[in-house]
Amino acid sequence: VDLVPTFRDAPEPGPGEVRVRLEASGVCHRDLIDREGRIPFLSPPVVPGHEGVGVVDAVGEGVTDWAVGDRVATMHRDACTTCDPCRRGETSTCMRAAHVFGLTADGTYAGWVVAPQSAFYGVGDLPAGLAAVLHCTFGTAWRSLVTVGGLQEGERILVTGANGGVGQAA
Repeated sequence: VDLVPTFRDAPEPGPGEVRVRLEASGVCHRDLIDREGRIPFLSPPVVPGHEGVGVVDAVGEGVTDWAVGDRVATMHRDACTTCDPCRRGETSTCMRAAHVFGLTADGTYAGWVVAPQSAFYGVGDLPAGLAAVLHCTFGTAWRSLVTVGGLQEGERILVTGANGGVGQAA
């Protein structure tokens, strides 16, 4: 998939959606996979990118989690919030999520993103570069080490091949 610079007006959020004016976007290995067209449900033309941070500048009807001025970062996608994985706090395994940044919906290589309110989390005053990659890079390491691997406080691990972002985060 070729990257073509395009200028667009800010999209308007619909019911339950939030618009975020982006400050920074991360770039990770999934972006390379996406640009090679190796994801079967990629919906071109689509703006790539799934790691972003910015400030909420508009909310749609019914939004209760965010307000204009809140600083947020993107999850990879939204979550239904009601299925078993979501209720357990494992929103990354939600099977009902339909808004996937950079694949099925415009992603973070843009000036703005619009997504359901469940596709964001608050980041406060974290530096933009860190906040943009917190969920994907650090979240992947955390999930692997703690959620799946059961790593406990005080335990030690050896991370080999830590030359990428996830390895360094681990």
